[in-house]
Amino acid sequence: MFARDGTLWMNGGAGLSAIAPAELRRAAADPAHRVRFERLDYRDGLVGTASAITPLPSAIRATDGTLWFSTMASVFAFDPAQLPRNALVPPVYVTALKAGGQAWPARQGVLLPPHTSALEVEFTALSYRSAERVGFRYQLEGVDHGWQEAQGRRAAHYTNLAPGRYRFRVIASNDDGVWNEQGAALSFEIAPSLTQTLWFRVLCALGVALALWLLHRMRLRRVARGLAARINERHAERERIARELHDTLLQSIQGLILKMTAAVHRLRDGEREPLEAALDQANRVLAEGRDRVAGLRGEALPAGGLAQAISSQGEPLARDHGVRFSVVTEGTSMPLDDAVAQEALAIVREAVWNAFAHAQPRSVSVTLCHAPAELRIAVVDDGRGMPREIVDEGGRSGHWGIPGMRERALKIGATLSLATSAQGTVWTLRVPCRDSSGKPGMGFATGV
Repeated sequence: MFARDGTLWMNGGAGLSAIAPAELRRAAADPAHRVRFERLDYRDGLVGTASAITPLPSAIRATDGTLWFSTMASVFAFDPAQLPRNALVPPVYVTALKAGGQAWPARQGVLLPPHTSALEVEFTALSYRSAERVGFRYQLEGVDHGWQEAQGRRAAHYTNLAPGRYRFRVIASNDDGVWNEQGAALSFEIAPSLTQTLWFRVLCALGVALALWLLHRMRLRRVARGLAARINERHAERERIARELHDTLLQSIQGLILKMTAAVHRLRDGEREPLEAALDQANRVLAEGRDRVAGLRGEALPAGGLAQAISSQGEPLARDHGVRFSVVTEGTSMPLDDAVAQEALAIVREAVWNAFAHAQPRSVSVTLCHAPAELRIAVVDDGRGMPREIVDEGGRSGHWGIPGMRERALKIGATLSLATSAQGTVWTLRVPCRDSSGKPGMGFATGV
């Protein structure tokens, strides 16, 4: 039944319910809207409830606007426009704060002890006409995402609260739905325990980081020990090969040279010259073999370093072939790791030997450029260049000079490049002083 102002009145088992026109329009536009209504029941003097059988209808509107309702106990009539209204805004108060079985004063900024995870906040509002019809909504900022309906309760319960600052708000309405939007508020703080403080978590994070760093260092040491063991095995194998070469091949060659020398000395002077030249060549071959054995045994370079070692290798070849030979050093020389220096010397020696043996040059030069980031060694000749098929195939079939040079460069983390033409050949070896991770690389000795 509709009143003159469009309000819908219904007579039911709970009493007389009234829905305002605005609420009806919102409900028609949004089926999910929760309709608000007013109710008159026994607290307003209504006796009995509407009959579910007779008489029907149980509610009518008179021509003067009076509404008539029948219940199983009596008949009631009133003019809804004349109903008394409570326009007083109800004052709201937070009355108590309870946590851990203890009541705390409901004052602003109260500090609760650590490990407080559950608490109860009690509140009330003053309404002198119908206190039981006062409605409440509350919200704990930072926990609740919106207002919570109290649904007849005057206390809010919270669990699983973390340490931090909180603000509890509550608003209330009187029996006629007049809301106190300002409401009341209570700010409080839950103190953190030792394990919940920020600095403790930072220390834990630092501890985990330190543990990971120590594990990383242990892993690096283990890998380094493994590498050292493998290097020692290789050195031992190289020394064994060097001993075998020295005790067998070189000793045999030395014996042959001694026998040939004795035989040559028995010849006449005019017959000795060709054989003496051959003996000189054999002695140079023996000296080169001994140098290779020294390299296998990892013997240190001369006191003059890599430049002097290269000079001692190239100058005898230059004298034999009548070719100009020079070694130039640029920049501040830095000490090399012995193993790296031996490999670099072997690469340069092979490049110099190839230039003298195959290029027919007029001059051969070796330039050592010491830079902060690398050692660059360039072997340059002005000979006839290298055949294209050898460059494309990376060496002659059955010959291991060029492949060996590249393998040695790869072994020490260096790069080896070749440029050749009819005007000559340039071998460039670059030995880095730092690896890709920014740590000191294989090239330069550390701690110098």
